[in-house]
Amino acid sequence: MWAGQGKTILATMPEPIVFLNGELVPRSRAQVSVRDASFRHGEGIFETLRGRGERAFRTQCHLDRLRASAAALRWRLPWPAAELQQALCAALRANALPESRVRIHASPGAGDGNEPVLLVEVEPFVAVPEEVRQAGVALHLWPYRRSRHGGILSRAKTASYLENLLARRAARQDGAHDALFVTDEGLVCETACANVFAVLDGKIRTPPLEGGVLAGVTRQVVLETGAAGAREETLTLEDLHAADEIFITSTGVEILPVISVDGARVGKGVPGPVAREVGLLYRRVLDDELPSLAG
Repeated sequence: MWAGQGKTILATMPEPIVFLNGELVPRSRAQVSVRDASFRHGEGIFETLRGRGERAFRTQCHLDRLRASAAALRWRLPWPAAELQQALCAALRANALPESRVRIHASPGAGDGNEPVLLVEVEPFVAVPEEVRQAGVALHLWPYRRSRHGGILSRAKTASYLENLLARRAARQDGAHDALFVTDEGLVCETACANVFAVLDGKIRTPPLEGGVLAGVTRQVVLETGAAGAREETLTLEDLHAADEIFITSTGVEILPVISVDGARVGKGVPGPVAREVGLLYRRVLDDELPSLAG
């Protein structure tokens, strides 16, 4: 919904420098084999981080999840933790951005997996426009249901992202921000690109990981704050329809209020006080752990 803003920023920036297999190169010169497993079969994993200067927010959490995603693909990451940290820091340092969005991508590479690919990209962080955050967004219900446990890869961030992209594209075509995934039993999972929280009777609830939900890093920050008794609890579509507030969380959107689900108004149809409070708490944690360079 604010893609144009991001394109404008990128058009005015120097060409990004990426870290690819031990080298820093301009993005236009970065190349991988046409036989790369992630290109051919979607056999790859990724993480998206929030960066400032030469540091990234909750790096270890992201690297732990990267390793867990590799394990879900029955693949052992060939790079030790220190090497992954060095690659991340090198890419951040080379681009020297005050606010950035970082993507780490890894795949077994070509052939028999003896040529693994490690790619780190750094771009300017494009925040949700304040007018969008103040107005809230809509979710579209994706009609294709998930199994109760979400499938073997539901808790891994893989390059096999086509269903998520299709679901979000359909949502955008319907005028919504994102698509909501639910199970055959009507249990809420997550959106195509974010975790879901609902405020019921003044208490914050989010679906448990056992329901095929990705362990979002921003999601974890919200749970750690303990705001409004935040905890994991199974949510149904009926719960969402009865919720006073709904908000979604991710590295990119941070804390984003939802004002309608599949055309049904949420609460009073405007962002509520709990989402605003959680947004402030999240920003406080972010600034404490990753101080602004301007500060």
